[in-house]
Amino acid sequence: MREPTGDGVHGVRVSSVSMKRLSILNSHLRLSSSDSCAITRVAAKQTSSTLPHDAGGGQNQRVVSIGACVLDVNAKALDGHKLIQGGSVPGHVTQAMGGVARNVADGVARLAHEVPLLVSAVGDDAAGRAITSHWAQLADDDTQAIRRSTEDNTPTATVSAVFSADGELVACIADADAAAAAVTPAWIERFAPSLRIAGAVICDCNITPLALQAIATTAPRGRLWLEPTSMAKCRRATAILPHVTVVSPNEDELHALAASLGGSAHDGSGGGGGGGGDMQETARRLAGGARTLLRAGVSYVVVTIGADGVLLYASSYSSTTSAPPLRCYHVPAVPVSRVVGVSGAGDALAAGALAVLSQRSAPWTPDDVLDGLALGVVVASEVVSREGTHVPAERGAAGDKLRERWYSAARDVRTRCDTLSLPL
Repeated sequence: MREPTGDGVHGVRVSSVSMKRLSILNSHLRLSSSDSCAITRVAAKQTSSTLPHDAGGGQNQRVVSIGACVLDVNAKALDGHKLIQGGSVPGHVTQAMGGVARNVADGVARLAHEVPLLVSAVGDDAAGRAITSHWAQLADDDTQAIRRSTEDNTPTATVSAVFSADGELVACIADADAAAAAVTPAWIERFAPSLRIAGAVICDCNITPLALQAIATTAPRGRLWLEPTSMAKCRRATAILPHVTVVSPNEDELHALAASLGGSAHDGSGGGGGGGGDMQETARRLAGGARTLLRAGVSYVVVTIGADGVLLYASSYSSTTSAPPLRCYHVPAVPVSRVVGVSGAGDALAAGALAVLSQRSAPWTPDDVLDGLALGVVVASEVVSREGTHVPAERGAAGDKLRERWYSAARDVRTRCDTLSLPL
C-alpha cells in the first residue's frame, strides 16, 4: 500500500452555522464548579464557570478524532423474545455509520461550534463511499483526512452487533483491522499541524500501536483522550498511557488495561472517607485499576458504570499534605423512561465531554473534566432512549432548542456530582 503524497493540510474551515453554535455554547454552557474543586450537593456552594472563547496557548477549539469509520450492522430481538443460542428469533436488522472515532466526531459536530477533523480510512466500496459522503454533509465537504484504501480490495470496517429486546449488547464481531491499518503513522503525520494546535484530540484503539504512538507524540500536551474500544484492543495503547490525559474504559476495559500493566482493576482495601451506599463501594472496588492507570501517567480515569453514570478518578491535585492521593467523583446518569439500546452511549459521553474540554485551557482541571462529563451523560441519555447510536440531530431553531435543553440539563447534573473519598 503506497503512502499518500500531498502538500500539507488546508486551513480550518468555519461553516455558516459556526458563530450561531458558538453563541449558544457561550449562553448555555456555564456549568457549575466549586472554589475548592470538591463537588457537593449544595448548589449554594457552587460558582459559575464561564466557557472561555479561546483555549489559550495558541490552541484553536477544534477537536481532532482519529480512528475507525465503520459500517454498523445491528440486530435487535423484538420485545418479548429472548435470544436463543444456536437458534433464531424475530427482530430488526439495521445498518448505520459507526466507529468510535467517527461517532465521536459526529457527536461533537452537533454540539460544538466547529466541526472536528476526522482522521480515518475506508475501503473503496459502497460502504466507504456512503460514510465519506455522509461526513462531507456534516463537515462542509472537508473529507481530506479520510483515506480511501484502493489496493488489495481492503473492505470498509464492519461491525455486527446483536442486542437483546431490552437493548443490552449481547455479542459483537468486528472486522476492522484491514481498514484501520491504513491509518498509518505517515497518514497521521500529514495532519500533524492540525493535531498540534487542536483544542482536544481523541483516538480509539482500532488503529495500530504504531499509529497510537504517532498520535501520542504529536497531540498537544494535556489534551489527549483515549477511548479503549474493547477489552481485546485496549492493550494496544499500553505504551502511550504516559501521554494520555483522559482514558474512558468500562469496567471490563479497566480490568484489561490494568492487567496489561501488571495491576488489578479491583481494590479490596477497606476504610475510606465520606459518601456511602453502593456507589461508595463501587468506587472503592474499582479504585485499584484506576490507581494503576494513574501511576502509569494518565491524568484522569473515567469509568462508565452503565445506568449509575460515571466515576472520575484523579490523583490528588491539592497543595495540602492532608489530601488523599486519589480522588473520585461520581457523575450521575440522567434517568430515562425506556432504554432502547446502549450502543453508542460511550461515544456520546466522549462527544459531550470533548465539546466542553476543547474550549478549556490545558492542563484540564478536575472541574473542567466534570463539566464535560455532565454534558456527556446528558447526551448519552438521549442516545440510549432513541433508535440509533448517534447524537440526535435537529436543524435550525429545533436544533438550537435541543442544545439549550442539553446544556440546561448539564448544569443540573453538575450540581449533583459527588466527591467520594477513598482509602490510601
